[in-house]
Amino acid sequence: MNGAKARIWTDKWITNIKGGALCPAPSAFMDRNATVETIIDWNSRTWKLDLIRPLLSTEEALAIQRIPIESSLEVDRLVWPDEKNGKYSVRSGYHNIHTHHHRSSVRGPSSSMSID
Repeated sequence: MNGAKARIWTDKWITNIKGGALCPAPSAFMDRNATVETIIDWNSRTWKLDLIRPLLSTEEALAIQRIPIESSLEVDRLVWPDEKNGKYSVRSGYHNIHTHHHRSSVRGPSSSMSID
């Protein structure tokens, strides 16, 4: 990934954090369209987190720092998380919908005092 198309604040680009995306507190100084490449120092192959550090949790900063910056400048691409090869298939899409529907239809205990 070269980070030219992946947006820091709105895309799911962090593979080692739940949900894959950052959840910063809204800030007047945040550029919601800033791309990941703006926080990479290509000469030293390090993260320039000082630019966004005030908006990150400790967990998010550590997750980003764990992402290796490769020497290749591979173009960003979309990846389907439910397949090992990252490519969408109807089978995996069906399985994803079925799994999420099943989870939402299973009711847990309720704390409501009213009776249906």
